[in-house]
Amino acid sequence: MGNEKGEGAWEEPKGKSRRVKRRQVQTSDGWTVVTHTTSGRADQHEQILEGERPRTLVPGLTIERLGLEFKELERRFRDTTCARQLGGMLKSRVMIGEGQEVGNGVDTAVCIGIGSFSVDWEHRWRAMWQLVLFLFVVKESPTIGEHEIQMVAQEPLFTSLDISFLSSFNITVLTSAIETHISATTFVFAPFVDWHILLPVFLQSKDPTLYVGNELLDDYSTYASSPEKARLLEDCNTIGRELLKGREMIKVPELECHAHALNGLAVYWRKEKG
Repeated sequence: MGNEKGEGAWEEPKGKSRRVKRRQVQTSDGWTVVTHTTSGRADQHEQILEGERPRTLVPGLTIERLGLEFKELERRFRDTTCARQLGGMLKSRVMIGEGQEVGNGVDTAVCIGIGSFSVDWEHRWRAMWQLVLFLFVVKESPTIGEHEIQMVAQEPLFTSLDISFLSSFNITVLTSAIETHISATTFVFAPFVDWHILLPVFLQSKDPTLYVGNELLDDYSTYASSPEKARLLEDCNTIGRELLKGREMIKVPELECHAHALNGLAVYWRKEKG
């Protein structure tokens, strides 16, 4: 694959993961977005100010090019230790009940807060790797990949190009109320959505059969660093405790291709009594 001038979309697949610094930006609708700045280069991404969304698209990016990028990352992912270990764990350990696999009864896969694939900022490669993981879990989890399921996504930063790209995977983008699609027969994928948003907005009174995202806790006191988080602390602790009941967890193995794309994510599945 070439790396023609102005086609920075091809830099990530060809090189090793660069050292990046994370910066949190609060979007105008309340979602917390993690941006990255790369040391040692002029940072055009500093135009992203708090309360604003990044809007500049990667020059020359098309649905076809996004598709090629995805296929390249997917190919690389399947050759990683992360994919081999996670695939094996999904097949052998993510079980519910006696002799039943976690995919039984899953009819919906929900993707929350993954980020934009087309905006010209460092976070887009992280988003692409996470999309690879989302579809990998759908395909590799026992029985989930064996029948047609509904896939939906919600992300404030999605552009029209992102929406068209996701539709090529039969993923429908929703602008609101994705939580109404979460039930006991749902796989929820929410990579790095902050707990004070994830728990009360998307997971309150929900019991998804499979969840991939930040580790769930029964006490978020250490992380209640703002008045808003402190106000939600008690409710979030209650939701966290309820979600942990009857669930088992494995960590997503480290992805050597990208230092920050998946590091810290965990897989939770519901263990049901036979």
